[in-house]
Amino acid sequence: MIKPVRKVKIIVPKDSRDELLITLQKEEIVMIAKHDANTFINTDHEDEIISRTSNALNKLSSYKKKNRKFFHHKTVAYNDFIEKKEERIALLEAVESRFDELNFLTSENREEQKLIDNVNGFKKLEYTTKELNESLYTTFTLGYVPENRWDFFSNYTSRVDINFVEYENDNFGHHILIYCDKDESDKVLTQLERFGFVKKELPILEEKIASYVTTKENFIKENNKKIEEIESYLTKTVEEKELELQILEDQMLSEKNRNLVIYKETSSDVAFEGWISVEKANDLQAIVRKVTLEYQLEFEEPTEFDEVPTLLENKKFVKPFESITNTYSVPNYRELDPNPIMSFWYWLIFGVLIGDVGYGLLMVVIFGLYSKYKKPKGEMGDLVKIFTYSGITSVIMGILYGSFFGVEFDLLNIIGSLFGNNNLSSIVLQPMNDPMTMLIFSIGLGIVHIISGLVMKVINTFRNKEYLKGLSEGFSWIFILLGLVIFAIGLATDINVNLTPVALVLIILGLLLIIVAGGLQKQGVLGKVFGGFSGLFSVTDYLSDILSYSRILALALSTAVIAFTMNTLAGLLQTSIIGIFFSLIVYLVGHVFNMAISLLSAYVQNNRLQYLEFYGKFYKGGGYLFQPLTFNTKHINEITKTEEQ
Repeated sequence: MIKPVRKVKIIVPKDSRDELLITLQKEEIVMIAKHDANTFINTDHEDEIISRTSNALNKLSSYKKKNRKFFHHKTVAYNDFIEKKEERIALLEAVESRFDELNFLTSENREEQKLIDNVNGFKKLEYTTKELNESLYTTFTLGYVPENRWDFFSNYTSRVDINFVEYENDNFGHHILIYCDKDESDKVLTQLERFGFVKKELPILEEKIASYVTTKENFIKENNKKIEEIESYLTKTVEEKELELQILEDQMLSEKNRNLVIYKETSSDVAFEGWISVEKANDLQAIVRKVTLEYQLEFEEPTEFDEVPTLLENKKFVKPFESITNTYSVPNYRELDPNPIMSFWYWLIFGVLIGDVGYGLLMVVIFGLYSKYKKPKGEMGDLVKIFTYSGITSVIMGILYGSFFGVEFDLLNIIGSLFGNNNLSSIVLQPMNDPMTMLIFSIGLGIVHIISGLVMKVINTFRNKEYLKGLSEGFSWIFILLGLVIFAIGLATDINVNLTPVALVLIILGLLLIIVAGGLQKQGVLGKVFGGFSGLFSVTDYLSDILSYSRILALALSTAVIAFTMNTLAGLLQTSIIGIFFSLIVYLVGHVFNMAISLLSAYVQNNRLQYLEFYGKFYKGGGYLFQPLTFNTKHINEITKTEEQ
């Protein structure tokens, strides 16, 4: 239901501002106006720390142990959450410093390895490169010949007088040292390059290359020891201190949220304006008094010109379905909350669309466990709960359809056979075997769904004292649809009572309401006489809406057909032990795929039926949610209000 709210104005001394906002975040009862996206508020400090912390946590995630718990509910004491910020920033800086050092050492090792790779083929060279470079009469040239040019190079050098020494062979190719008279060097090198020789530029060293490589390798080993120490620190940090960094990010998100609050100030005081639930208004004074004794509270009832936030308060079952409505449009403060009745229909239709005992049980178990132990927040948490609840109706409809992972399943017959009675059956509908009956059921369910929307329209219009509108657009179509249903029942059944007169009376009464009540709303004599007839054109809209419910048959049928097909394919493979193994894979993959597709389709189609066919009859929306000032938490699931965790 939509709870009444009041305007509130809070005035406190300037030095109490931050403490008051933190306390209000803790209590979560006041919605304070915030700056919109077009107003510049400097939150660079908070944004910087948030970004740095998020980056550090992402890097640390690679050091987590794989056996860490998936279902981990993170609870932090209130005092622990609002304090120790400086300590956590120091921890962040320490982690960042280690990552910087790690990056430096890794980069240094990479550069050192490049130097080693450059000279590695000449580790057996008997001279230093400085000695070769200082020769007066002979040119010494180091290089290599790629493997695919080596035969070509060897054939050429065997026919001409070329002096060279071959060393090691690696990924570059054959490493060689060419030596010749200085006067001949340019000519010789030009010729050799045509046959695959590639000159290498080596550093001028006073030590032999083998010693140079050993020095570099020892340097890399020392760096690797430092890297191991840093990685050991990071592994320990992610195990023992990750939560502290997560708290820091949530602290800064919450601090940023406080800084976006709009307030007015004088030289000594600050004033906040916002909204509060009527039920919580009396609690606010005690909350503010905990912060300061110098305060002023002003409450005011909203006027008809105020844009009042919508405070929704529903039972545990209805609560998650609010996100379905909010995705479409938040309820208007001045209309009836549609969630209680919509939640029932959403829950029921979801089960009708899935209609399989096996899939329903999996939904209850998988999503129920995820909701219980992981405790997802926001729209994700709502969706998980909706899937959990809808698993129950999926099981119920699966019993009525007689389907368990696509296999015929007659629960009452199984129970009856245990007591010697084989005449019982729980199967009422079978989309595959009797699609026409299923279509009639789908259309009938849709008509009742639409009628419930029209009842909501009547309630809303009567609340707003729009009685003629309620009669012409609500009661009229309720009577017409009920009359059509009764007429259809009379044709389809063999009951002795003649239902046709009753049906005709309801249909005629509905038509008269459209014409008379609709005409009375028009201006002028002609408008009142003929204006009501325009309402009769809505018959095409209602026909279209009713036919939309045939999609229930389509989706229920597709789920059953795919499940049956997967079972048949798996059964065809069960001719050997290997075949049985592969059939289990077909069962698993096929049913997981079918369940995933069915869930997605049921979610989309159910939303469509609620938004267009149901809400289209009465719902206005256009409101905005009552969102109290609270702690923004990305990682923490719960902040307890005591010091004990």
